[in-house]
Amino acid sequence: MENINTNIRSLIYKNFMTASLLPILFIEVVLIVLYFFINSYVTERVTSAYLDKSKETIDMVVAREVMLIDEALGEITSYAVMLQNEQQQFFRNMDAYELYNESSNLFGYHANGAFYKLENNGGSSLYYSSDTIIGAEELRKAYMTEHLDTSLKSMVEQNSLISQVYLNTYDNMNRLYPFIDNVAERFGSTIHMQDYNFYYLADAKHNPERDPVWTSVYLDPAGLGWIMSCIVPIYRDDFLEGVAGIDITVGKMVDSALNMQVPNESKAFIVDSNGVILAMGDEIEELLGLKELKDHFYDEAISTTVYKPDEFNILKHPDAEIKDKLGSVFAEKCQGCSVTIKGHDYFITHKLISSTGWHLFVVTDMGKLVKPIEKLKYFSYTLGKIVVVAIFIMSLMFYIYFRKRSEKLANMISAPIVSLSENTKYIGSEFMAFDYEDSQIEELQQLNINFDEMTNELEQRTRDLIHAEVEKLEKEKEAERLLLMSITDPLTKLYNRIKVDEILDYEIEQAGRYGKDFSVLISDIDHFKDVNDNFGHQTGDEVLKIIAELLNDNTRSSDTVARWGGEEFLIIFTNTPLEDAATIAEKLRTKIESYDFPVGRTVTASFGVAQYVNGEQKEHFIKRADDALYAAKNKSRNVVVAR
Repeated sequence: MENINTNIRSLIYKNFMTASLLPILFIEVVLIVLYFFINSYVTERVTSAYLDKSKETIDMVVAREVMLIDEALGEITSYAVMLQNEQQQFFRNMDAYELYNESSNLFGYHANGAFYKLENNGGSSLYYSSDTIIGAEELRKAYMTEHLDTSLKSMVEQNSLISQVYLNTYDNMNRLYPFIDNVAERFGSTIHMQDYNFYYLADAKHNPERDPVWTSVYLDPAGLGWIMSCIVPIYRDDFLEGVAGIDITVGKMVDSALNMQVPNESKAFIVDSNGVILAMGDEIEELLGLKELKDHFYDEAISTTVYKPDEFNILKHPDAEIKDKLGSVFAEKCQGCSVTIKGHDYFITHKLISSTGWHLFVVTDMGKLVKPIEKLKYFSYTLGKIVVVAIFIMSLMFYIYFRKRSEKLANMISAPIVSLSENTKYIGSEFMAFDYEDSQIEELQQLNINFDEMTNELEQRTRDLIHAEVEKLEKEKEAERLLLMSITDPLTKLYNRIKVDEILDYEIEQAGRYGKDFSVLISDIDHFKDVNDNFGHQTGDEVLKIIAELLNDNTRSSDTVARWGGEEFLIIFTNTPLEDAATIAEKLRTKIESYDFPVGRTVTASFGVAQYVNGEQKEHFIKRADDALYAAKNKSRNVVVAR
């Protein structure tokens, strides 16, 4: 022991400069390299995870917003269908409506020849082109269609997204809510409805299915500026009376549908199925170099459909880079794509608005997306510099202190440690008393004491554990024995009624959940009382055991054979319809009938079979099987009755 101490002390003293300085320097370098390597790795992983999570969050939010937009537009589509149903019913049965007060002078001619409603009576404005001759039929239509104002008005008032609702007819009549004071001046002298997209897109040529149709953005002749419409054809039998429509302004679409709360300051825009931008916010205007068209100064009447210019079509954008990048996202229906436009990286989420066939694009500036990560990187590298300085200072202090204390500590520490190390060799292999090297260091001395107490405690706990484990195993065996006794018939060793009830509950639950068929058989030994009376109860018990064995041996392992009580047995056939169960029952009946029982005569049994009906109570199910058994008994015995 003394030689070992001397060698340790000599080694520490003589080789300190090489044995301590180099490891310290090595540790410093390794720690610094590890820190920056791990920091770089973790930052990269965190960045990747953060970007993935952010993109996932954006995708979830956008999906939710698409659902809300889809619901809002779907509601408008539903309104359009309501308009279609109401107005088609109106034109088919116009004679059934009461004529509006025709003497009220509600309509008149404008100086330009147009026929229009003179004053606002709380309903719609009405306009007839000057080239339509206003005869009795046209005048009657003008008055009668006043009945349509209630639904037009209610739709505008109930849905803030709707700007106006109207009916345009084949003879160039327009009924529109809200009321337009200067409607004759707004539309001008003549207007031909068939020239406008909000009419011809719903006709038989463009819409033979007569479904609601959403238009692209166009300039509203009624003066609302740039709008989009949901239109429906109004037929009287196969004659197109006109087209009803619901208008949404681009401004409302931007303020409502695009005013979504998407993380990372993401911005959205909507395009139609042809790539035309329907609505976009200010940030998208800046990205695409466009100015959204919302309002319009009407210096003359709009005589035909005016669409947005070609630069508002992402497939025809004048900037080739924007056209190629956004066109590719649009064409490939990319759900989440990273693109670079004008040297700037963007993440674009693209979703389809199913009710209209439009496309929602949400654009996220990658610079804003990774901004928190950049802050994290800056903080981590700044912290790394501080760690480098701290490691160097701590290593230097340790070096100075260790040089002064190494000589003394070598002798004080080595002896008790070596002794303790020797003693630890025997832990776990055998229990014995240990000798310890006294130490002047309180902690090492206490460690020796603790080690001794630990070995004693370990020995005692091991013995207690062995005893407890043995006792536990004995209790488990006893519990298994008692459980088996509680669910088993002691004579036949079959399941008893308690276990059968449990299995029946399980099979009924499986049948209700998965629609599985299962059937039950109840059998009763014919004239069993005669066996007991003539041969004694011991022979009767032997017959019961033989029949139990016959039933068990001639059924599937998945089936459950149980003693139901007295001379009755019950079998549960899993995944078995009534016909198959009856076939098995007949086989069992034959087996019993042909068996040579120790009573000198044939022993037979009667069988009642029933298939479970989904939703049926267990008691009713068993009663049906029992009734079938009684039917077999009453019939002739030794038969199978299935119900």
